Amino acid sequence: MKSNGKLHIRHKTSINHLDVYLNIIIVLTVFILTNQATASQRVCIKSAKVLKVLYGVQATGNGHITRARELGTSLRKAGVQVDFVFSGRQRQDFVFEDHEQVFGSNAKYFTGLTFVTENGKVDNFQTFLKNSRNLSELIKDIRKIDVSSYDLVINDFEPVSAWAAILNKVPIYGIANQYSFNHSKVPASLFMKYLIAPAMRLLTPIPKGKSIGLHFDSFQSLVLPPMLSEIPNLERVKSKVTVNLPHENQANVVQMLTPITSHDFHIYADLKKFEHIELNNLPSHIHLHPTSYENYRNDFYSSEAVIVNSGFGNLSQALAAGIHLLSKPQSGQAEQVANAKALQKLSYAEAFYSLNTKTVRNWLDNIQGQKATKIHYPNVSKILTEWILDGAPEMNHEYIEKIWDDLVVER
Repeated sequence: MKSNGKLHIRHKTSINHLDVYLNIIIVLTVFILTNQATASQRVCIKSAKVLKVLYGVQATGNGHITRARELGTSLRKAGVQVDFVFSGRQRQDFVFEDHEQVFGSNAKYFTGLTFVTENGKVDNFQTFLKNSRNLSELIKDIRKIDVSSYDLVINDFEPVSAWAAILNKVPIYGIANQYSFNHSKVPASLFMKYLIAPAMRLLTPIPKGKSIGLHFDSFQSLVLPPMLSEIPNLERVKSKVTVNLPHENQANVVQMLTPITSHDFHIYADLKKFEHIELNNLPSHIHLHPTSYENYRNDFYSSEAVIVNSGFGNLSQALAAGIHLLSKPQSGQAEQVANAKALQKLSYAEAFYSLNTKTVRNWLDNIQGQKATKIHYPNVSKILTEWILDGAPEMNHEYIEKIWDDLVVER
């Protein structure tokens, strides 16, 4: 691969489509009946203090992994044994350089289910084919994983550990942005509320009362604020913009940003996405970076603005850091579209839905001299750790409202 120094080789940044879920419904229903198991839940955890936790993580999005890093680390510091299960991404494809140090060498990895994307859009047919082939393996993995020794399963939209916990009657709680869509007041399209959300509940069949949604705002619902990683104290570089649209055709991203010479754009994506870009002809304000957790983190938090997809993790971190934010939902992902709509409804950030130079240029012009929205969210990983150690009491409206009372929004 050619390089003139423009490509910084330092060192892949979901799962949601109706066709896939309809197929899963049939197979998993048969699976349940043949095992003569029930999905009943224990009302409470075995003991007042959880000693051993299995943490299931949907690895197709780095936001899920970041949440697991934060809550898992917090629980371990509190003396809880935490083991991790990942599905949806091959072990070698994780971009966190300290992955094994954080999650341990005994973490388990399963194929799970995932999306197939092309040029920033979910390819429904290929996604259906891929996940149809993976269904038999998914069922084998659910049978194989032993959850009987755990006091509690925490699940971030991960199907193997979720189904294993339900079928073996081990207490389980789901903690993810996806679970917020179980609540009617959380902004989402009718398609999301009445088709995708029920399908997601099949993927990880956790009862509504055991599903803890995370969102940018309470929306007068039983949801918690985002679970965030620590924000480094880095100096912001004027006119620096970090771009993370990993599922797009990166040549099209470069083409969109090339005419905007007023800013320096640091574009992150899988190294393979840059293979067809003529590196020698890149303009000086375009910088390409293969995905790396540490390097992306440094560029992200030192930027004046970021352009990212509408995954919950990236959006939450930008809001918490007070960075100007423009997001583009991945086409075909109702969850990302809902996240973008929620940001616009709250007037926290702008969104765009196709790669367009004029849109980006106008946005950059509009934010000049303006203060970015900055949200001081409470420490949710600490709150959840204390909640789990307290025996996971019911999260009622009074409990939730006290948490949101600590939120401060700067504009």
